[in-house]
Amino acid sequence: TETVRMTSVDTTAQPTERVLGFSDALFGIAITFLALDLGEVPESVADRQASVTSFLAAHVSDYAVYVGTFVVVGFLWSRHHQMFRFIKGRSSLLVLLNLFLLALVAMLPYPAGIAGRGLGLGLALACLLVPLLVIAVLLAVLWELAVLQQLVIPGLCAQTRSSFRASGLGVVGVLSLGLLLALLSSRIDSSALCYVAIVGTGVLLVVVPSIVRLRWPTPEQASYTPANSEELDREEREEAVRVTTLLERIRNGSDTARLCVFTDGVFAIAVTVLALQLQPPARGVTLTNEVILENLNTVPWVTYLTTFAFIGIYWITHVHTFELVKGTDSVLTWLNLLFLLFVAVLPLPTELVHVVGDSPSAWVFYFAMLFFVCVFLAAMRIYSARTVKLTLERELPAEARYSIARTVWAGGAFLAGIVLVTVFDNPGYGNVVLLLIIVRGPVLRRFFPGAQHKMWAKRSDSDGDGADSASAGTAR
Repeated sequence: TETVRMTSVDTTAQPTERVLGFSDALFGIAITFLALDLGEVPESVADRQASVTSFLAAHVSDYAVYVGTFVVVGFLWSRHHQMFRFIKGRSSLLVLLNLFLLALVAMLPYPAGIAGRGLGLGLALACLLVPLLVIAVLLAVLWELAVLQQLVIPGLCAQTRSSFRASGLGVVGVLSLGLLLALLSSRIDSSALCYVAIVGTGVLLVVVPSIVRLRWPTPEQASYTPANSEELDREEREEAVRVTTLLERIRNGSDTARLCVFTDGVFAIAVTVLALQLQPPARGVTLTNEVILENLNTVPWVTYLTTFAFIGIYWITHVHTFELVKGTDSVLTWLNLLFLLFVAVLPLPTELVHVVGDSPSAWVFYFAMLFFVCVFLAAMRIYSARTVKLTLERELPAEARYSIARTVWAGGAFLAGIVLVTVFDNPGYGNVVLLLIIVRGPVLRRFFPGAQHKMWAKRSDSDGDGADSASAGTAR
């Protein structure tokens, strides 16, 4: 490799930048499209022949498979993310294997749809586990290939190599066991064994990697190959000092580049899916002024713009969070994945609210999804504010509390909407949510005077002089 100085804190390198960009985009599209198969709102619900509650209950298996598949795919993406912190070069074979892996990731909504409709059927579960197992195998092979072809950071310690090898084989073993149980369940036609395979695979995917990390821990100090300081100019020496400081501060974490790209992709796709509800008149219908006006009246402008506004606010909050958070670890990565899980599903409750806006159940479902988005967003804010190693510059206490309070307030507003609509069985009480969101700013500014102004001023200063901020962080 031509790179002289490399660090596993940096999640991208010039040779792998486009490979990882393509990978993150495809992973984001795949996990967002998992939510597309959660069940279109049928005509029976629109015509009030079936209740929203019965519709949601009929798709419980789809929701369960969506959550399970999302978590497993998120887990596999996190492994891909961790591996390529140490893989800094590429070869033709590595790129081809990664493309094959992405082909399987892209088609996951298909077997996930089969597993959701056939929950309890061993063959349906096997259809989902086969591609997941092959993806896990390819991840293990990618690591071994990178080590064999010397595409990893030079001088990478044996402990790190063994840790990734053991972790990859552990995941392959768990998914293989799950697949065997699923096939056996199909063979003997036992739904009970199928559920054992589902629960057992889920539990083991948590337990086995934890055991592996205890036996073969990844070194706490991130890997770093320094350059000869005498051959560096002043700017390169300052960068080397900054990276070394990051290594000491972040330890075995990484920067946030891939996490932010992945998150932006999921947000963009979720908004695009949301916009698909704005359907023009059907093809074959002759367009007249009356047809156009009727179509304009039936398009869900209000629900689309309202949900888009919420998604936009969450995205802005995420941007503000990661302007200050310079590193990520496994906890923050998983909080972000769970946050995205609920962002991706927002188009479904939005469609329900448009189709049956007078149904309390539709509004409760809508507010519940927004509530959980706020819960995990607030959790990220609190965790990152309290974890010193993830930041180069700490937020001032008032700014941190103000930012967290805004997110918690929004979550409380949605929770109030759920309670009021449920207790009074009247969706009209959902307007309280809008009122609470409107008064949030004026109320919180009374408790945190000047905090918002300082927060924006600090960001403007850091944007204009990022190098000075990094140097200040290094000096500390």
